[in-house]
Amino acid sequence: MNKLFNIITNFIKEKFYIILSILYLFVIAYDYLQNGFTKYIFIFVIFEIYNILKIFNFKIFEKKIFNILPKNKFIYIIFLICLYSMVNTYRLNAPISVYQQVEGVSATPPVLLKEVRHAINVNEGSFDTISLQIGTYSRTNNAKYSLTIYEDDKELYSTKFYTIGLTDGKYANFSFPTINVNKDKNYWFSIKSIKADSNNCIAIFTNGEENGLNYKIFDSSHIDWLKLIVIVMSVLVFFIINFIINTYNISTDKVYMLFAIYIFSFIFIVPSLNTPDEWLHYARSYKLSQKINYMNNSTFLNTDTYNGPDNECLFYGDPQNQSGKVNRELFNDCLKNHDNHEHDAALFSYMSSTNPIVHFVQSIGVKIFDVFSNSPLVIFWGGRIFNCLVAFLIILYSIKNSSKNKLLILFVATIPMFVQQMISYSYDGLVNAFSLFFLYLTMKNFEDDKYKILDYILLVLGTLYIMCTKLIYVPLILPLFFNKVLVKMDMKSKIKWIVMLVSILLVSYLFYNYWGTYSNKIYNLTSELMKTSEGTNYYYITHNPLAILDIARNTFGMYGEFYLQSTLGYFGWFIYKFDNIIYLIYLVMFVIIITNKDYIESKLNIKHRIISILCCLVSFGLVFAAMYFTWSIYKLEYVDGVQGRYFLPLIGLFTLALATKHKINYKLNEKDLYTFINIMLLLTIIISFSIMY
Repeated sequence: MNKLFNIITNFIKEKFYIILSILYLFVIAYDYLQNGFTKYIFIFVIFEIYNILKIFNFKIFEKKIFNILPKNKFIYIIFLICLYSMVNTYRLNAPISVYQQVEGVSATPPVLLKEVRHAINVNEGSFDTISLQIGTYSRTNNAKYSLTIYEDDKELYSTKFYTIGLTDGKYANFSFPTINVNKDKNYWFSIKSIKADSNNCIAIFTNGEENGLNYKIFDSSHIDWLKLIVIVMSVLVFFIINFIINTYNISTDKVYMLFAIYIFSFIFIVPSLNTPDEWLHYARSYKLSQKINYMNNSTFLNTDTYNGPDNECLFYGDPQNQSGKVNRELFNDCLKNHDNHEHDAALFSYMSSTNPIVHFVQSIGVKIFDVFSNSPLVIFWGGRIFNCLVAFLIILYSIKNSSKNKLLILFVATIPMFVQQMISYSYDGLVNAFSLFFLYLTMKNFEDDKYKILDYILLVLGTLYIMCTKLIYVPLILPLFFNKVLVKMDMKSKIKWIVMLVSILLVSYLFYNYWGTYSNKIYNLTSELMKTSEGTNYYYITHNPLAILDIARNTFGMYGEFYLQSTLGYFGWFIYKFDNIIYLIYLVMFVIIITNKDYIESKLNIKHRIISILCCLVSFGLVFAAMYFTWSIYKLEYVDGVQGRYFLPLIGLFTLALATKHKINYKLNEKDLYTFINIMLLLTIIISFSIMY
């Protein structure tokens, strides 16, 4: 049996590129069957030729030019998978959006005897695709329908289609020869049943208005040059970074500085207000930036407004609207200077923190950019830039000064969801950055006993910041101190360390607790438990503790997959995400990092591991408890409002605690991990820009 296994293993190793080449031929064949021989297939053909040439070990591959591609075979497979995902995402979003109805909120009656007619809202240009949001009643139908396009009473195009391949709530695309719009004509379409009955039919989603079908119109006859240029430039950046990685021996902190190209470009690529709660964080940052000049004005302190340029144009990305794309006219208008007027500060009582420190960094960016510009978008970018820059520098400092496990910090810091929070107005960006700084200090405890002055300063600031933003992450600080005490040292040093722990936590708590009175004046805001006339969930749980088991089972049964996706990459207001295979790849990489002798070295003994894991689990539980008590309605049978991004601060410490002592040699070196991160950041950029623009 072992002999047979060795024969199969050796064959796979020796014939790797043959197998890979055959698999990729299937990809090309699948692409051809789905879409015909389109221009996009040439991309896959190029890489298939590369595979075939590689099989025969052509000497040309010794040239440095091929350093632009992944060197490791496993990473190369990941590159091919991501390449297919990138190309298909671009292809599906390449057509120029001519018109988009708002997201459907209801469906028409079944499309049976009466045909459905709807006007096409387009006044100029051309179009060649109509996309309809279909309702299938959550069943498999095999009905037959016709779609017809009219110009006034003249039939321009008609097609018949079956419903067997349609998915409930998803869009179905119907393409036809390009129609050049005559502004003096009226255009409309009709959907008519040919073979359907009440048990085998479809409906079409509407926007809630009478006869207001939910549809989109596209034009694929013209190239969106802006989108194409940005994507081509991103690919060139990928190749350049990969060439540098494969050609030169550069340190981990310098690699992270290379990845800053992706990270800071994300500030401008992700549309304004297109990350969760960003409008609220922006309003609070803007208001705080103006408090700097009004600290002694008690009347102004108690207002709920701030004075700034007209910012309605900041919604050019249509946040929370799943069919929304960037409105470029609104974008261009938002770059211009606008007149100042009063704005509602958009403050809500359910926010976890009212302390001004949580938006101080963002407000500095707003304040500086507000001095030099009255452009809503430029001012908005100012806050994002400062928030991202401070988080980036904290992480860079942690990587640069770590003597061990730099790759672990780099890997967590470049998780796409981690990057999204860095570039937003959310205080999650700094919370996540400080969590990696605490990880660096925790590892430093086992390497030497010398902290730098800046280590102590950031330790105090980080503890204070987490205490004032999200108390649920305070347990992440504790392993830093407990593990330090468990390291061999004299009693005097242990007492000194414990006194410092208590002092930092106590001062941070007092700052958090007693500045609340002043901060409430600034924000005119309090935080309360979610309650009804019947009571609160806190009362319900304390009197029914066993209900926690059912709530936990229901929560993870309903949202387990969502938690994984929104931890790694579910972007914007949960509008676009990776293909499911990308999440699987990330899970595989986590396993490799934990068990790879070249990626992680954990000196934690069993006591340190138990403390670290318990602290992570406590924070994990507090996330759900906080959302159940402050967000979920009374006696809800599951926890509402939890998102995977809340788990990002836990990943580094949890991974370190799980790292095995007996390592496996995967033949993956640090350059391969750099290449993997490079691939994932490119994937994030291309998917984001393709879908949002």
